Amino acid sequence: MLSAVVISRYKRATLLKLFMDGGLTLLRSALLSLIGSIFLIGIAHFSAPASAADALRPNFLIIITDDQRYDDMPVMEYTHGKIFNEGCNFTKAYVTTPLCCPSRTSILTGKYASQHGVLNNSTPIRSQTTFPQILKREGYYTGLVGKFLNSSLGLPRPEYDFWASFRGGNPGYDAPLMNINGVVKRERGYSTYIFRDYALKFLDQAAQQPNPFMLYLAFNAPHRPASPAPEDREAKLPLHTKQARIMRRGSRLQLAANSQKLEPYRGGRGLLRHRLTLLAVDRSIRTIIETLKSKGILDNTVVFFISDNGLFRGEHRLLGKLQPYEEAVHVPFAVRYPPVFEPQRSTRLVANIDIAPTILQLAGIPIPSDMAGRSLTDAVSAAEWRKELLLEGFSRSKRNGHFVAIHTGDTVLIRRQEIGQPMQTEVFDMRTDASQLHNLATDTTKAALISDLNARLDTLMFGIRGSTAPAHIRNSQ
Repeated sequence: MLSAVVISRYKRATLLKLFMDGGLTLLRSALLSLIGSIFLIGIAHFSAPASAADALRPNFLIIITDDQRYDDMPVMEYTHGKIFNEGCNFTKAYVTTPLCCPSRTSILTGKYASQHGVLNNSTPIRSQTTFPQILKREGYYTGLVGKFLNSSLGLPRPEYDFWASFRGGNPGYDAPLMNINGVVKRERGYSTYIFRDYALKFLDQAAQQPNPFMLYLAFNAPHRPASPAPEDREAKLPLHTKQARIMRRGSRLQLAANSQKLEPYRGGRGLLRHRLTLLAVDRSIRTIIETLKSKGILDNTVVFFISDNGLFRGEHRLLGKLQPYEEAVHVPFAVRYPPVFEPQRSTRLVANIDIAPTILQLAGIPIPSDMAGRSLTDAVSAAEWRKELLLEGFSRSKRNGHFVAIHTGDTVLIRRQEIGQPMQTEVFDMRTDASQLHNLATDTTKAALISDLNARLDTLMFGIRGSTAPAHIRNSQ
């Protein structure tokens, strides 16, 4: 490996820029120019230039929670302080399809659901390139701990050197049945801590590897049945109570479409259990981060934190998540990596599709042209950034149907096509109606705004799907 004495002559920021601007080819060329100097200072042994480049590439830790809402984040005090406050906290972060499998596949592929073809929780990934596959091919030591996809059989996948997962979407919180590198076994203990311990085992094994690592760590908390860790079951947390009010209110379209009788709001009992499961996740993240720090690699590890989607608790008279309202699509999202992301709160519009291209760019790997997401390095450095996102949902339910929406960060226009029903439209101004209760679709004073949003949505849909039909899928698997 190249001497630290030689490498230290070059500022790390300059080397990172070589990675992000020109990739490994440019960096390897720069490193080749060092070889003469290396011999002159008497280094007798070194690896190929590619190995020197490997030594400069960052590690990656991607942490994903399950059904965690944006407003659940304050209960995770350590995670909020260490990742969100010491990194870039994206306050306008969204998932493009608010459902487990489609959202997680978007994280892995950098594509919209209508592009990667995983539209529900029963469809597996087929014929799609994921960032773990690319990293593995480029020499990274890769691991997955926790949830893969609801459609997964739990069997190890070739793009991961280390595998600790389970069949389906949720193994439960106590004594989960898991597949550990091909061996099926019933684990003892609480699932969050089991995932933590396998993450630590992965890090120990990664420390023995010559190449950088990528760990995809997906907790099943706070997904229902939301069973807190034994030590947290009697804990007290502050809760907000707006659900009791909002479940009785909503736009006319929301109330008409969701007229089913809901159970009375029960004073936050389910909300409390939901959030209590996050306390163990927070402690587990602390242990993992402190382990990275003790190994001296924390600041050379890009740490992402995101939830796969949010969850309704009666708002808009809804339960579940497959709807384009804030409670389902707005998620906590931050990235910590001091060489690139200074501590800040960014209001730029970002999404789950941006994780894959960010990882590839920071690893010095070309971003595939079919990825719809953008590298988050541009979100914190470039003058121009996206002005809108496409939100989309696909459902066989007569009540839900398909939807598409354009989200600008301030305004939202939704088109809903329920089975056997005409197209319905909703428009919300988030600056004056953050709870999305007042539909402006028929407000004549907003005609210019609505016309602009419709035109922009058509452009988005055509560019991504090749059609403006609500349920049209351009690319099948």
